[in-house]
Amino acid sequence: MNYIFYVWCTAMVLIVNQNPKTNILVILLSIGYLTFKTKRWTLYWLVILIVFNTMLIQVTPSKPKHKIMEVIDVKEDYVVGQLDKQKVYVYNVSNVNYHDIIEIDGTYEPIKSIKNLHTFSFETYAKQEGAYYQMYAYDFTVLAKSESIRATVYNFFAKLQNPVKPYFMKVFYNQKTDKMDMTFLSGFHIYLLVKTIGKRIKLDRWLIVFVVSVLGLIAFPLRFYLLSLCIRAFIHLLFPAMHQRHKTHLWAFALLWYNPNYLYHLGYVISVSLATISLFNVQKRSRFIVTLLVLIPIHLYFFHEANILSILFFTWIQLENTVMFVFAILALMIPPISGILTLVLQFQQSLSSFKIEWLTIYGLPSVIWLIVWGYLTLCIISFQKRKHGIGIVLLLLMQYHIQYLHPVGEVMFMDVGQGDTIFIQEPFFGKTMLIDVAGHLKKDLVEDVIYPVLKAKGVRKLDVVAISHDDYDHSGGLKKLQERIPIQKVVREGNIKLKELEFINLNDHPTSTEENERSMVLFANIYGFNYLFTGDAGHPVEEQIMQTHNKLKIDILKVSHHGSNSGTSAAFLATVRPRVSIISSGHNNTYGHPHDEVIENLQKQRTHSLNTQEHGSLHFYFIKNVQLFRTATQEFGIITKE
Repeated sequence: MNYIFYVWCTAMVLIVNQNPKTNILVILLSIGYLTFKTKRWTLYWLVILIVFNTMLIQVTPSKPKHKIMEVIDVKEDYVVGQLDKQKVYVYNVSNVNYHDIIEIDGTYEPIKSIKNLHTFSFETYAKQEGAYYQMYAYDFTVLAKSESIRATVYNFFAKLQNPVKPYFMKVFYNQKTDKMDMTFLSGFHIYLLVKTIGKRIKLDRWLIVFVVSVLGLIAFPLRFYLLSLCIRAFIHLLFPAMHQRHKTHLWAFALLWYNPNYLYHLGYVISVSLATISLFNVQKRSRFIVTLLVLIPIHLYFFHEANILSILFFTWIQLENTVMFVFAILALMIPPISGILTLVLQFQQSLSSFKIEWLTIYGLPSVIWLIVWGYLTLCIISFQKRKHGIGIVLLLLMQYHIQYLHPVGEVMFMDVGQGDTIFIQEPFFGKTMLIDVAGHLKKDLVEDVIYPVLKAKGVRKLDVVAISHDDYDHSGGLKKLQERIPIQKVVREGNIKLKELEFINLNDHPTSTEENERSMVLFANIYGFNYLFTGDAGHPVEEQIMQTHNKLKIDILKVSHHGSNSGTSAAFLATVRPRVSIISSGHNNTYGHPHDEVIENLQKQRTHSLNTQEHGSLHFYFIKNVQLFRTATQEFGIITKE
């Protein structure tokens, strides 16, 4: 047995788990097994595994003590400063360059962002990058201007008067609004270009890769693909006689040693996966199939979407992007051709976004699905038997219809900031429903939050969307959502019937002309537990409900109007006696929600309160007689019937 491979797999478990306590158990079991098998090198295995575990223990640092920092990266909306051995994101700073020393006038705050399970969270991304605090600069002073090579190169591109400027700012500085292409994340464009040049001038391609990547690291900010190519080329040059398998292991280990969070980096996963494929001695047709088998789960895991059409043409797209990179460099030297490049880039962007719906698979695959897929992929590589191919097809069909194969139902209170969006899904071939579709005047909540959440769940269509009332933070995203996903029915009044669940509107005949008081107030008994979704209904609606439904008892209450004191009175809470209360409000919102009066009322009632601004998305999974809940901040609980 290859024990290096075993240690490699164990290290992967430690990184994925990211729980120091359970990682200690994994380490002890691994040391015991390796000691039993090898009878030696126990200290060697111990050191390797404990180092990986130690590197993953993240301790939130204290706030920086001063406000003088070095600029280490420049983004579109903020700059990254380095001080007190940690990174800080600073907003409202302009006309600064790499390695400038600046002094900021402002206040440090912890980085907070919208958090929903299995979707992008800027807060999580920042922590993986080593940044825990941010600052809005009221004023700043440049204490020392940098004259480094990196600053000079950035200054050249920043002042460039050429249509190809956005292209280079995207490739070299990650200043972008769209998703970075896999070509540039993995560094394939540089490798392929150097490989082609190496054949022409008959030089070792790894020597050229090493020189180019080192020059790139000097001239540009640290990017994964430059570091990856540099380390890989260095290993090939330093150990030319080493077996290719060991070179790949060493390269992958070295990258994780430098930054364990690279495991979550798409460029790392793509690079290591494709390098691993190259170790197998297979025919071109088989290699194409294996590449397809590797890319499908990667797309599903990172993007929750696998466009089979684009994956089929993955190699051609990589070649095209490399040619575009060369063409862009030529456009710098010959400006007249930059106009042609702009048109080609626009065509390429429209082509990359093209997809055929029935050839597109959605949803975050489960761990079991990924394990079975990996096993079948290895079997196809090793044996190429028909039954393994049939297994792959069955897995694809399962993932394609994942929306209808959930064994438990779910009520999810999305974290959309200052607004409401609630997702409800019935189990096993049941229906799906949204209550409200939040909008925002400065953010595209549908594109950035709501649609990615639905895509991660594999939702291809919505059966019902209920709009409680027409305030923008409840209905502003409806039109955009209708452009992104089929919606069979939009409901603004009356009762709602799904396959199993029924929602009764307790405010079906509002008399008030005030929009909030016309909110739908939906009651549902979900597998023995009573839910009440109140929209923005205020005290008058609550009094009406207390009069007409004075024996109504609620298990899970969606607190009205984001915790405003216009609703959720002490009398109403005493009547419905909620066991769990959900508040959907944004961090640092201008309304001061939730109000102290409402928090005090909830505390007096001894209800368990959960707020999306603190816990992120809130998930309630329902099965008979039991409700399980989970938050985006990884808190768990069980609610049983009284």
